[in-house]
Amino acid sequence: MTIKIHYTKNAIKFFKKNASVLSKNESDELVVKGLKKILKNEDVNVDIKKLKSQELFRIRKGSVRIVFSFSSSCEIVVSLVEDIDFRGNIYKK
Repeated sequence: MTIKIHYTKNAIKFFKKNASVLSKNESDELVVKGLKKILKNEDVNVDIKKLKSQELFRIRKGSVRIVFSFSSSCEIVVSLVEDIDFRGNIYKK
C-alpha cells in the first residue's frame, strides 16, 4: 500500500509557527498509523476518531488535533490533511 500525504496551507502554517510542538515527520507518522488502523484494522497506538458531520477523521496527540480525509484506489491511498491546530481552536472553524 502506497500512501501519499498532502497538506493544506493552514496545516503548513501550523508547522511553521509551532515547530517545537509537532513536526511534519511526526504528523506523517501519525497519519500513516491512523490509516493503517482504519484500512487494515491493525492494532496501533493512535487516538483516532471519525467526525460526525463529514467524511473527516481526527487524530489527537496531546493538545494538538490533526483533521484529515483520505481516498483509496487499489494500492494507492491519498490523504489530505485539512487542518492542524490546538484543541480549543480546531473545532471553531
